[in-house]
Amino acid sequence: MKLFLLFFILLSSLYSDAKLYVGTSVAYQYEILVTPKKKGFNITNNLHLKVGYGDIDAYAVEFSFDYAKNDSNILSENDDTKYGFNVELLKSFNFDLFFKPYVKAGFNAGFMSTSRATNNNVTYGGFNFGGGAFIPVSEHVDFELGYLYKRITYEQINLLDQYVKPASDQSNGYVGINFRF
Repeated sequence: MKLFLLFFILLSSLYSDAKLYVGTSVAYQYEILVTPKKKGFNITNNLHLKVGYGDIDAYAVEFSFDYAKNDSNILSENDDTKYGFNVELLKSFNFDLFFKPYVKAGFNAGFMSTSRATNNNVTYGGFNFGGGAFIPVSEHVDFELGYLYKRITYEQINLLDQYVKPASDQSNGYVGINFRF
């Protein structure tokens, strides 16, 4: 309930310069995945598609989808594709420079395909925090450089002798493009 209230307050604080925008980015992702018996890491590229509403000089709310190929093999012998959904609140700053820095925070949820005997998908959820800069090219197009940290907790899984709840720390450095309407 508090999250919805914050979301609507943020939407109401946007003024007439707010615009709908769509964007895409490619991220270099480094993930450290930990279970009580194993620790591993995964380095992969991540495709990110988003839709947002806001002002490039003030606030925005973003909804995005992630696709990443995972080969960590920590949760099963064949950890595979990871799909995710993110909701983030963004605050950008206008310092009259050629770029506009921003910070953002939000939450994520999704699932990863695995080859476990009991379940072919493992769900997860977590929190995001990051920052970066928009580099406006025109009124309707801007490039984006950024960093996003994700703290992810996976669903409880059975490792034959005990139940564990794996977690991971994910770092994403990305470059993208946005189209504002």
